[in-house]
Amino acid sequence: MSNALEAQKLAVKFFVRPLSPMGEPVDGEAFVPVFHQWIQQHALPDHLLIDVAAYQHVKEGPGVLLVAHEANISADYDAGKLGLLYFRKQPLAGDFVQRLGVVLGYAQQCAKVLEAAMAGKISFDFNHFRLRIHDRLLAPNDAETLAALRPAVEAAASQFWNAAPKLESTGAANEMLTIQVVKS
Repeated sequence: MSNALEAQKLAVKFFVRPLSPMGEPVDGEAFVPVFHQWIQQHALPDHLLIDVAAYQHVKEGPGVLLVAHEANISADYDAGKLGLLYFRKQPLAGDFVQRLGVVLGYAQQCAKVLEAAMAGKISFDFNHFRLRIHDRLLAPNDAETLAALRPAVEAAASQFWNAAPKLESTGAANEMLTIQVVKS
């Protein structure tokens, strides 16, 4: 029996939408001063923002990472696609639907603040997100876990969009459970 609904370490990634037909990538260095400014201005409520680290040298890695006590926020290049990743490290109250709703809200808030700070350089697709659960013990990447999580993920995504989502599990059994969620 899956205990995936108890998982706390949730990560949501919103992907960057190309702004030009060429789909020119945003230079990772552009995120560094923006994240430093967030720290100085205490830009993310309920988060203690600590430091910024640049990992552009890591292929398909975290890009530029903003470390907070509660979460890591990064301009993430995983799987070769730039996006804003919000990875919750500290526990949240509530059931899985409520926790995922909070994580989705913070991820969207970060993405919108980033869009405003980098006006005209970056835009996010809020009709699609990737959910990754960073707990292989509670949420192994298998059909049983996906079946156990499906109603809760659908409920949280439906509340977020006010529309029904489509879900698809990705990755190999030895990887963290990753679910692509698309607004239908």
